[in-house]
Amino acid sequence: MIDVILLVVIGVVTWCVASDGPGGAAITFVSVLLAGLFAMNCFEPLASFLQVNVLGSYTWSNRWDMLALLGLFIDPLMYDVGRWVLGLATGYLTMAIFLTALHTAPLPREFLGFRPERQNFFEAVAPDRQWLAFTQYVSEKPLTTGRAGHIFDGAQFPRIPGQPETMQVWSSFPIRYAMRREEYASGAGGGSTMAAPPGSVTPAAPAAPRDIRTMLSHDVYFTLNDASDEAIDALVAACQKYLKDHPGVVFFGAGTLAKELQRPVNDLAFDVALHVVFEDKAAHDAYQQAEAHLQFIEEQKANWKQSAAAVGFAGHAALRAASPEKAEPVAKKGRIKQSLVHWCYKPYWPEVDDLCQTAVRLGCQSIELIDPAHWPTLKKHGLTCAIAGSHGFRVGFNNRDEWETCIAKLKERIDQCADFGVDRVITFTGMARGLTPEEGADNCVEGLKQIVGYAEERGVTLCLEMLNTRDDTHPMKGHPGYQGNHTDYCIDIIERVDSPRLKLLFDIYHVQIMDGDVIRRLKQYPEHIGHIHTAGNPGRGELDDNQEINYPAVMKALLAIDYDGYVGQEFLPTRDPWEGLVEAVSECDV
Repeated sequence: MIDVILLVVIGVVTWCVASDGPGGAAITFVSVLLAGLFAMNCFEPLASFLQVNVLGSYTWSNRWDMLALLGLFIDPLMYDVGRWVLGLATGYLTMAIFLTALHTAPLPREFLGFRPERQNFFEAVAPDRQWLAFTQYVSEKPLTTGRAGHIFDGAQFPRIPGQPETMQVWSSFPIRYAMRREEYASGAGGGSTMAAPPGSVTPAAPAAPRDIRTMLSHDVYFTLNDASDEAIDALVAACQKYLKDHPGVVFFGAGTLAKELQRPVNDLAFDVALHVVFEDKAAHDAYQQAEAHLQFIEEQKANWKQSAAAVGFAGHAALRAASPEKAEPVAKKGRIKQSLVHWCYKPYWPEVDDLCQTAVRLGCQSIELIDPAHWPTLKKHGLTCAIAGSHGFRVGFNNRDEWETCIAKLKERIDQCADFGVDRVITFTGMARGLTPEEGADNCVEGLKQIVGYAEERGVTLCLEMLNTRDDTHPMKGHPGYQGNHTDYCIDIIERVDSPRLKLLFDIYHVQIMDGDVIRRLKQYPEHIGHIHTAGNPGRGELDDNQEINYPAVMKALLAIDYDGYVGQEFLPTRDPWEGLVEAVSECDV
């Protein structure tokens, strides 16, 4: 019987609510939800009050709970509460969108008390920034469809300078439109008739509007040896004195860390920040050589523990670490052919031309694991692609269901390599997914035999990479679940396939973690080594004295076994990427 009663309740309510249309039904649903929550939290205190002050008999003491619960729920007052709460929320949302629209208005940068930096609702809250943050979140999360999803205002920068794994989207909406309104106010808006703000000089003829796509943003984050208040204030004052009034500067800011803003996304690892926007690259280049800028560096650098610099076109989602513009090639001996792995350094040199110039300055001969569409750019700079990417490590030949995907991708990439003169393609065993090592190896042998013959015909070598499964701290520092996680396991597969066009991608970082004994293993399998990758262990960082691998000795071992392939630098920068690459290339230039 209770089932029928409940069904009747559902049916009656559904009929009544549906008759109000979608909008009315939504409002009613939220109102009922709020009423239910309110009733559940308040009915017991109300029932106790009624029992004490109205009727306290035993009979009524058993009734007040239900009456209080249903009374609070059904009382029309709750409908009114829900209606007014939702009305207020709608009003606030409309006001936030209107306030956001004011950022784009053809008005001065500041008007009627409105400022982009101000909490523009009685100095209490910033509805415009709340709405922008919500829009950003929704575009990045619920509304995206894989990597192709549109991200509102989607310029990306690392949360911690020098750490590409902290890349995230940063909104530039208020800054971009504030700069545009400055142009309107100054009369540089291409014929605007708006009056300039008091105290400014109206130009005789309006200047051409600035193109934000050509503006260059220069950011420096200083960490000081002496981080006393006096030293920090002195550095900010020096920034103001020497760096503010250079020709071509359209925005300047220098200030201290806002320690009270303790949000997870905020980088707190610096003392002073400098932000300068130049009208174009020429203005930036002139600033770098300006006497005042050089004097600033000379006077202040002694107290710099670290300075992380980032430069990017203001209108692009671009970030590049500053590197010397006239650096001599770092690798001078050239006995080891060195390469840069594209995915590691793309966050710092997103333009392929810039990364190519960096590779040339370093004395590297290749940029690898880069999309074939960029191979002509590499060739223009006298570089090659030492090894091409393929199907990725999450699928592989250990799983028969993935053979078709892997073979199709490898065949496509083999053809591209053969046509362009690239002679190596990466491949993987794939993730275990419950397969025993024996089953995975048998499947790999059988599957690879179906494609290696085609590689032989086209003169391209497949390189099977061994990856570590121990490091689970970062998705690219280790790969838990990967089947080919030991050198001997991968060598066994290669020997059973028995083709001169299948070799091992010997990643020194991964081998050190899983097997160790790096030099002995290189000498044990010289005929099977097809490509080399580097990184510091632990942490997959720079090849410096904070890690355990003796890279000069390993490079000498490669020369001893007559290895004539490439060594790909594949570390994740933890500090200035140019300095890290200079150090790595020098270590391997034996």
